[in-house]
Amino acid sequence: MQKDRHQPSEKFHGSIEALLSIVLEESGANGYAVYEFDGTKEILFLACGHGMSSHRSTTTTVLTAINDSQIVSFSLMGPAGPAGLLDVVFHHKEAITQEILYLLQSSAESVGTLLQHTRLATELASLTSRIAGLESQLAEVKIAERARGLAQQSEVDRKSEILNAHIASVLNARQIEQMLTAYVITLEDRLEERRVLSEAKAVLQKTLHLSEEDAYFLIREASRRTRSRLVDVAAQVRDGKHELVNRRLRMSA
Repeated sequence: MQKDRHQPSEKFHGSIEALLSIVLEESGANGYAVYEFDGTKEILFLACGHGMSSHRSTTTTVLTAINDSQIVSFSLMGPAGPAGLLDVVFHHKEAITQEILYLLQSSAESVGTLLQHTRLATELASLTSRIAGLESQLAEVKIAERARGLAQQSEVDRKSEILNAHIASVLNARQIEQMLTAYVITLEDRLEERRVLSEAKAVLQKTLHLSEEDAYFLIREASRRTRSRLVDVAAQVRDGKHELVNRRLRMSA
């Protein structure tokens, strides 16, 4: 296999980098490199990395000596098969214990799953496009059949009005499209709410020196106490307009 220099997809790479930064801290490792497998081209390309060169080993869970450092390599597997490779570098091989290897293997499983979700999202987009195409073809057949039938009925008046009504009926019956549209709206709302909540927690973490969990707890309790939506309270906290921020700041002054 060879490396692909094309720009990789950045979906889930932020999550992978966040996970592996914690892994580096807990394991004492000095760097990592994540390679994503492109099944269509049967190549690997560098997805993300930190603190090491782009050396790659294609074997599973093997120690490789590179310039007095040790590289531990893992095959990344997802629910649908191979997803890529993970290399982790240690400057001191004595740090690589069985406990550390177990920690790295567990994290590699999560990385593989995250990488493959990127691919599954692409496949889902292709499937959705196919569904939309099939629905359009089915609607075309229904409308064309009705038009031909009306054309053969000389005794029928106001044919265009009948056909227009039939077209509206066929298009309104596209249930899958309507369901997908509704689901998209729901996901967009959930994503926006999560972004607002994340920004609000960041405000509390910075101004009140709280952990992420404690910041969420305060926002949730304020939501329950005032019987307000969580996202509404979070938006007020983010904008500095909620008493939670102002009162706590005065108490800490």
